[in-house]
Amino acid sequence: MREIKYSEIIENQPTINIGSIGHVSHGKSTLIKSITGVKTQRHTKEQERNITINLGYANAKIFRCPNTGYIKAVSSSVKELYHPETKDKMELIKHISFVDCPGHESFMATMISGSSIMNAAFLLIAANDTIIPQQQTYEHLATISKTNIDNVLVLQNKLDLIDEESCFQNKEKIDKFLEGSIAERSTVLPISAQLSYNIDYVLKYITDNIVEPEKIYDLPAEMTIVRSFDINKPGTYMKDVKGGVIGGSIKQGILEIGDYIELRPGIISRDSEGLFICQPIISKVLSLNSDKNVLEYAIPGGLIAIGTTIDPTFTRSNGLVGQTAGLIGTLAPIYTKIGRAHV
Repeated sequence: MREIKYSEIIENQPTINIGSIGHVSHGKSTLIKSITGVKTQRHTKEQERNITINLGYANAKIFRCPNTGYIKAVSSSVKELYHPETKDKMELIKHISFVDCPGHESFMATMISGSSIMNAAFLLIAANDTIIPQQQTYEHLATISKTNIDNVLVLQNKLDLIDEESCFQNKEKIDKFLEGSIAERSTVLPISAQLSYNIDYVLKYITDNIVEPEKIYDLPAEMTIVRSFDINKPGTYMKDVKGGVIGGSIKQGILEIGDYIELRPGIISRDSEGLFICQPIISKVLSLNSDKNVLEYAIPGGLIAIGTTIDPTFTRSNGLVGQTAGLIGTLAPIYTKIGRAHV
C-alpha cells in the first residue's frame, strides 16, 4: 500500500470538512469568504438572488507561528507563510474544506446531502434577528442531529448591526433554543463575518477543538458524490469534449489517477413492466483536484473533484448527486425496494 505522510497530504489536500449551516441570510457564505477569501456563490442565479442554491465549497490552509501562537488562514495554493512582524516561518497545521449549505427552505434536500460529508459544523444565527430560532435554523440543527456530527460551534453573527444590550438579549434566546439539543454545550461565539470581527477566535477553535477524523486506508476507495458538472463550454467541438466531473469526499481507501471506478446506482430506467433497471456507470479516473491543487492520489477527508470519462450529459447540473463512486466490484448491492424481512 502507498505510504501516507500527513505532512505531505495537507500540503495539497484538505482532510477535514466543516459545514456552514443555518437560516437563509444569516451569514454562512460571508463567514466562509472571510476565512478563505473565496465567494462560494459562483452561479449566476446565486449571485443575482444573493443566496446559496447549490452546495458551496472553499478550502483554506491554517498556519500557526510556533513562537508566538499567531494563527492565520490562507488560500490552499499558499505553500509557505511567515509571521508579518517577526518574520518567523509558520507551520501548516490544518487544511480545511468548508461546505456552504443553502439556508432557503426550498433547498433543504441539498443541505441534507451536504451533511453526509461533514466532520463538524458551524451553526450561524443572526444577532439582529428577533425570532430565535428561524425555521431553517431549527431544521438544519435537527438534520445534523441525525448524523455522526458531534462538534458544533454556534456563531452569533452580525454583531455590527446591534448594540450591546440587544446582543445579550439575543444570546439568551440562543441559549434557550439550544437547550436539549446536540449543541446544548457548544461554544457560542459572537462574531461579525462581514467585518471579520473575532474570526481569529474561529480559527483558534478549529485549531484546538476540531480533530482529524479517523481515516481508513486499507479498504477499497469509496466516495459520496455531492456535486457533478460539465466543464465543456457551449460550442465545444466534439473532438475537444472532456468527460464529466464528479465532486465529493472520499469515505475510505485511496483513489489514484488511472483507477477504474463505478458509480451506483448509475443510470436508472424502467422496463416494459414498470420495474426499475439500474445500470452502474463505469469510468476511468483521469484527474484528481483539490481546489486548484493537482493530486496524484486522494485520501479520505476534504472535498475533491474527479475528472472522468463519463458522458458530461449525465454529470451536468448535479445530475449524479447522491450516487456512490468506488472501485469496480466493491460497492454495496443495489436495491429497488425496502421491505420487512420475513422471520
